[in-house]
This record gives sequence, C-alpha cells and structure tokens, in this order.
Amino acid sequence: MAIYVRENKGINFIDVGFIIMAEKIKFGDMEQSGKKRYNKFITIIPDTSVTIRFVGHQEKIYSKWDPDKKSSTMHETKVEGSVMRVASLVIDRNDNNIKAYLCPVSVFNQLTGYGPEHDFKISRKGTHLSTKYHVESLGKTEVSIEKQAEVDTILTSCSLIKIFNSKKAWGEKVKVKEEIESRFDILDWGDNE
Repeated sequence: MAIYVRENKGINFIDVGFIIMAEKIKFGDMEQSGKKRYNKFITIIPDTSVTIRFVGHQEKIYSKWDPDKKSSTMHETKVEGSVMRVASLVIDRNDNNIKAYLCPVSVFNQLTGYGPEHDFKISRKGTHLSTKYHVESLGKTEVSIEKQAEVDTILTSCSLIKIFNSKKAWGEKVKVKEEIESRFDILDWGDNE
C-alpha cells in the first residue's frame, strides 16, 4: 500500500491506494515456473552464429513470402515466386535440443564434402540481399540413442513441411473433443444414486 499526494486546483488530496510494483531480482537469479519452454526453430540473426548438427533426413521445400499474411508459406513443389530451401531437424549445440532449421541453399552447398555426422558452426553477416553465410565444420560427433529416438519419433509423427507451415512446436498435446452421444453423458450423478 502506498500513500501519495495529488494536487488539483491548489487543493491537496491524500489518496490511499495500492500501487503494484515489479519485483526486483538479483541478476542471473530467476526461478522458472513450470516446464521450461524453448524455441523449436533455429533462426540465425545478422552478425551471429549457431552451432548445429543435422539429424534425420533433409527435404527440399519451397518458401514463398505472402505480403498479406506477413509470413512465408512452404510448398513441396516449386511455386511461382518461391525460393528453394532445405528443411531439416538439427541439434542446437547451445542447449542440446532438437530444433527445425530452414537452411538456405547457399549454406547447404557449403556442406559439400562433409557428412551429416559433423557439427557445423554457421555464421551470418548482413541482411536481406546482402546476407552472406559462412560454414565451418567442427568435426565428427555422435548423437545419443535417446536423441536419435526423439528425432525418429518427430519425423514419423509430423512432416517437416507441416512443422514449418503450422509454426507450432511438435509434441504439443492436442485437445481432443469428446463426442457426447447423449445429454446424460455430461451429467455428474456423483454418489446420489
């Protein structure tokens, strides 16, 4: 509770009220409430880099910008005005989570000569048409049996194009509406029988 004074035409009023203040925290000390969520897509912003490992298979898809929706739509076949991309699941070595990556062809072409068993550091410089990517192999790495099983589960339950078109994280629970056959199905009779 706080007391504050407000002035109105030379008359001072004292109001007693509640002021909600943000909680102060110590730097780096943040409790997580509930399950920690993470972004399930890799996006490389200008002047940064990511370290990833490709897992599963890769698919050639076509991305077309829709100015009305202000987003891209993915297509399995070439559509007028679309740009080819390579869709893949990757392990983000920053947090060791599986994420979806829409890889530019210029990046994928730099992977020639390496196998998918390598970790790669991908750096981005510039924006829009002046964007340049640099790819560096960090050597061969292993994927745990658990991670590979997770990748297999994702790829058998959802296609890569669906992941990018829906922009929803895979593995999220879908609410299923229960059909009601009779109006008596919704009544809770309890122990009153």
